[in-house]
Amino acid sequence: MVSALRDPNPAPRGAHRAYWLPLLFWSAGLVCMAAYHLIGSSIDEQGFLIEPFALIPLSWLFLVLGGVALLAIFLRPKRNRDR
Repeated sequence: MVSALRDPNPAPRGAHRAYWLPLLFWSAGLVCMAAYHLIGSSIDEQGFLIEPFALIPLSWLFLVLGGVALLAIFLRPKRNRDR
């Protein structure tokens, strides 16, 4: 009965372990974007724009790094192809 509930084609142990770095980068990028929109911007009494501008390029940097890391995972040669 228990064997009927198991996945007939289970993924190899640790198969999803490689995706933690792109996921971390993308999460950091989305957090930066959300923080930028939540903090918002305003104009002070002297007419200067007050905004967390550093979060914009930082979020793009994290998103691009996540894409590069994911691309590197897919393009690297597979180990143990003969087995």
